[in-house]
Amino acid sequence: FNMSSQKGDPQGMYCLGTFLENGHGQTQINNKEAAKLYKKSYDKGDLAGCALYGYTLIEEKFGNPLNEIEGVKLIKYSCDCNNSVGINSYGYLVNLGLAGIDEDGEKAVKYYKKAADLGNAAAISNVGICYRDGDGFPKNVDLGLKYMKLAVEEGSPQAALNIATTISDTNFVSKVDNDEATKYFQTAIEMGSRSAISKYCIFILNDKNNLDDNVTEIRKYLNLGYKLRDKD
Repeated sequence: FNMSSQKGDPQGMYCLGTFLENGHGQTQINNKEAAKLYKKSYDKGDLAGCALYGYTLIEEKFGNPLNEIEGVKLIKYSCDCNNSVGINSYGYLVNLGLAGIDEDGEKAVKYYKKAADLGNAAAISNVGICYRDGDGFPKNVDLGLKYMKLAVEEGSPQAALNIATTISDTNFVSKVDNDEATKYFQTAIEMGSRSAISKYCIFILNDKNNLDDNVTEIRKYLNLGYKLRDKD
């Protein structure tokens, strides 16, 4: 991605930006640099870059002067041009009622499903979350998990983490399957989810009956999180 970005490819720019924003794999988080890459991608005319740059004008962590009107305008433009990143991003704004947009779970789901139909893994995962939580749909945890698993197959580390946290929470399942939850926590980590590391350690620590047997496992992942300078 870095090589592609240096050669002026706008897709390489925004892909590298997502790595820097989310800390995928061994990448150190650098939101300001991510914002610069999204802006460069947008300047090159990439519609995904347009939506991602728009988001940097709404979210404080990127360090840009906030301009919610312009940010929403860019995201909506990408969405209206049928770009899956733009469609999913606009659905996210509608789902949470961000940047002055009226919160509407049912409307947000329509955007998520449209982006999901275009193969956007994050959108597929978001549809799953909406089914799981009964947000815009009648609540259906099993169907939500099916969407999340499909999103994992499409390459979403967040979906793997969502599955792990869902099946390890008795608010969603009648009985926790520790082996299955462990599999998805580890899958999320292997796919590059930094936030999965600390959540997996907490999951292990809560298994009081097997704590002594899991000391090595806990140390392994705590060391990984420390190496990646993850604050949690």
